[in-house]
Amino acid sequence: MGLRLRVILILLSVLIPVTLTFTFYRFGTELRQITQRRVERFSRRLPPRMIRRCQRHPDRFVAKKKNIQIWAYSPNFTSRNSKAPLFPKELKPVDEEILSKTRWFKGKVIGQSAKKYNEDGDCAIFLFRWKGHQKISGIYPSVIFESLLMMLILTLLGFAISAPLVFRIRRLKRALVDHENDSFDMSVYKKNDELDDLARAFGKVLERLKRRDKDLQDYVANTTHDLATPITVLQHRLRRLEAFELQEDARIIVQKTLEESFYIAALISNMGAAARLDNALVLGEVKLNVLVKRIVGRHMPIAEAKALSLDYALPDDACWVKCDETLIEQAISNVVQNAIQYNFAGGHVAMVLEVQDMRFSLRILDDGPGVNPDLLERLSQRSMRSDSARNRNPGGQGFGLSIASNIAQAHDWILTFQNLEKGFEVRFSGKRGKGRDE
Repeated sequence: MGLRLRVILILLSVLIPVTLTFTFYRFGTELRQITQRRVERFSRRLPPRMIRRCQRHPDRFVAKKKNIQIWAYSPNFTSRNSKAPLFPKELKPVDEEILSKTRWFKGKVIGQSAKKYNEDGDCAIFLFRWKGHQKISGIYPSVIFESLLMMLILTLLGFAISAPLVFRIRRLKRALVDHENDSFDMSVYKKNDELDDLARAFGKVLERLKRRDKDLQDYVANTTHDLATPITVLQHRLRRLEAFELQEDARIIVQKTLEESFYIAALISNMGAAARLDNALVLGEVKLNVLVKRIVGRHMPIAEAKALSLDYALPDDACWVKCDETLIEQAISNVVQNAIQYNFAGGHVAMVLEVQDMRFSLRILDDGPGVNPDLLERLSQRSMRSDSARNRNPGGQGFGLSIASNIAQAHDWILTFQNLEKGFEVRFSGKRGKGRDE
């Protein structure tokens, strides 16, 4: 639920009860005042016959006028009628002016007014009491209009208070999102309030993370560079050693060691690729035909060392794609490396590039063991381990395929895995570009 929707719901949860309370209060106030004014008008022009009736029978006098009861009292606030209520203290002393007092009781208006008509006698003071009020339809439009006007004012006030807050929080969110492009801007926060402090705290944390990430990437880049040279020298010496006539056991050891060196070199390249994935891609127009030939040439010695044939098939037309050449080459190399690594001696590995309209498909096929169908969907997960037939060792992790999958995803390419009738297929597919020669 977004912050704006939360603000609206909070406003409604506050405004609705407040508006209803105000409406009922205004209805009650208006009705009470109207009733009180009617009683006061009635008391100002009390009929003379009612006064005469009181004077004739003060012990029995009580009059009713609609919902109003009228009682008579002497100047000392006593009544000859035993049923008369005690004269209310809040209306003492009383003179010729009308004194009124109203209050709510169990949802009904109870009002009392008193006026002095004579200086002496049992009918000197008259007390007017009423309960409830008459329904006056004329006050409904005005009270409803007042309630709606108050609700509108409170709504506008709530939005006026919350809108700047929501706007600044969204700016902070955009600044944090833009930080992915190294453009976190603190200059938009100059209010010197809690949100400003929060933005500064985010800025400091992000700067620390950026420095740590930069240090880690530099460390990985330097480490992979430093390791690449001795690995290359080791491979060169092992190849020279293969040229000598060796006993069978020694030759096998050299071949296995050379295999391990290729594997370590691939791991080092993947570490560098993983570090680069966190940065912006360096996109350019790349000719896949040339890239495929280069990958085949680089992996040909590895395939020959395992007595495998490594072939490729390319279309007549050039296939250009817009990509980060270094990362794409690493992703495809990982798949080729796997196909060679897990195939049997005397097997075959092939790279087939196909184009159709504005899309391309690059397939890497081998006739080695397949993969358990239940594991196909999870094959590119970082910690995924396949069965022993396609796994380098029981403790190995799917680092190469994970890197390939992340690189393909970063380029909006599709990476799929498929068991063949005999063997395994990995397919890269995506959109073609026009290229420089089209």
